[in-house]
Amino acid sequence: MGRRIVRLAFFLVVSIAFLSFASRVNAAVTLLHEFAGGPSDGATPYYGSLAGSGTKLYGITYAGGSAGLGTIFSMNTDGSGYSILHNFAGGGSDGATPESTLVLSGTKLYGTTFVGGDSSLGTIFSMNTDGTGFTLLHEFAGGASDGSKPAIGGLTLSGSVLYGTTSLGGDSNKGTIFSMNTDGTGFTLLREFAGGASDGSDASISTLSLDSGVLYGTTAQGGDSNKGTIFSMNTDGTGFTLLHEFAGGASDSDSPKSMILRDGVIYGASFSGGDSNFGTVYKINTDGTGFTLLHEFAGGGSDGKWPFIGPVISSGVLYGTSVQGGDTNAGVLYQINTDGTGFTLLHEFAGGTADGSSPYSHPFWMSYNLYGIASAGGDTGNGVVYSYALPVPTPVPTLPPLSAAGPSVCSAQAPSSAPHLLKADAFNNSVKLYFVPAGEPVDRYYLAYGLTENNPIYGFEYYQADNTGALSLTIKALKSNTNYYFRIRGGNGCMPGAWSNILRVKTGFGGSQSATTFVASPTPTAASINVNPTSPIPTAMPVLDDNQSTDSGTLGFWGNLCRNLKLFFSSIWQFFVGFFKRY
Repeated sequence: MGRRIVRLAFFLVVSIAFLSFASRVNAAVTLLHEFAGGPSDGATPYYGSLAGSGTKLYGITYAGGSAGLGTIFSMNTDGSGYSILHNFAGGGSDGATPESTLVLSGTKLYGTTFVGGDSSLGTIFSMNTDGTGFTLLHEFAGGASDGSKPAIGGLTLSGSVLYGTTSLGGDSNKGTIFSMNTDGTGFTLLREFAGGASDGSDASISTLSLDSGVLYGTTAQGGDSNKGTIFSMNTDGTGFTLLHEFAGGASDSDSPKSMILRDGVIYGASFSGGDSNFGTVYKINTDGTGFTLLHEFAGGGSDGKWPFIGPVISSGVLYGTSVQGGDTNAGVLYQINTDGTGFTLLHEFAGGTADGSSPYSHPFWMSYNLYGIASAGGDTGNGVVYSYALPVPTPVPTLPPLSAAGPSVCSAQAPSSAPHLLKADAFNNSVKLYFVPAGEPVDRYYLAYGLTENNPIYGFEYYQADNTGALSLTIKALKSNTNYYFRIRGGNGCMPGAWSNILRVKTGFGGSQSATTFVASPTPTAASINVNPTSPIPTAMPVLDDNQSTDSGTLGFWGNLCRNLKLFFSSIWQFFVGFFKRY
């Protein structure tokens, strides 16, 4: 009888673990670093989200370091290479207790500290990404002519100008909006909040978004109900407008946090409001119309509770965190589509030595991975850096029109010359290539590309009806902030021609939707570029080498199978660990 009970218990455990895998196949996060505190490491990374580029991440901790007043750190995206770049010391010559997200621009980092500086009311600083050149650009003095206690949301960079907010300071001591050059000159108060029904107050967790010379942001208080506002303002300080005054309750939000702007729509989160008063995710147009609650947090094991900061966005999906909620009420990582559908808990933090807890900051999206910090959890309870792998979409090409039947022009000879890639326009998730055609006889082209120069792992064949003038094609669903190496060659019914030159292109990242142009070197003389109309073709297939058949899909199948098996066994292992810890 005892053996039967043991076997039954084992069967139930495995079944439950499998069901958990089936419903939350990507539920596990990877801990990249567990903060140890003390003089040699940071501790309690509260509000500042990570910044990064390529394979590097940068972040701040509120405490820890040689003076116990916080640190700036860097690390690789795989968790290796962790390094303290700066230990805050406070006083008149340094900042202390940093809470905001760093801004990364080339080899420069910009950020703020909540206290420190001559008046101990906070600072703005810059530093090289290797830790050298730390400089205080501004020391807040408070009062009517300066801000005080800079916002947790951090700075916004446009060209050589930084924009930000403070929670206090200004004429009414209810916070300010400021601008300043990146060299520390030209500090200007653009707005001094007055509170009340016609103004905002306390921009302590605001992150400004900039679009076409207009700044958008939030205040945690102010407006008719004193429950916060969304505002817009020109970068010269004129045209201040309240776009929305929060009223709280079941049909609105209360105490809005940071927001993000994309394609004329503002997306944000509030700490409270909604049916359960546990916070919301909302959207609103930049003209103040169309305010909509996308999600109302309910707490408990199947939802989040109290989002402390707004979400980030990528490819029509919002990603964010809440401080509480989930099975152990230690916070969640969630996603939701921009139309309000598809709300999913990606991870429920469990705390303890094997997980983080209380994530106050939003995740940082880069190359289909979410990187984030939790303020507690890990071996010493001082917080963690984590990563979460998102599914990578299959690249989808948009190509010139197919000829009616894809006619062959086979004449027992290869195209007489190789095509030449002229330039590429790179967007966040797509690249448009322009090239000089291959020499006749040609009726089709083969594009190959990959993440390194000599290893093209994707590609496709398409028919080209018109082989005159300069040609173009667009590849969509690419990873943002990623280097791609493109090459192309012509072909016909008999044999392919020589490959073109290789053109390296880096896709964009962030809120900007404008193209970055990459030009081949040397650039050949060619006709003016005539953009052909585009239409889709069947799904692209991998190209590994010149001899591979285009019907091969083995690599993607086995890669996905291995990944899913790994996640499956990881889910089983985590269930066993949790089960035996409890019982």
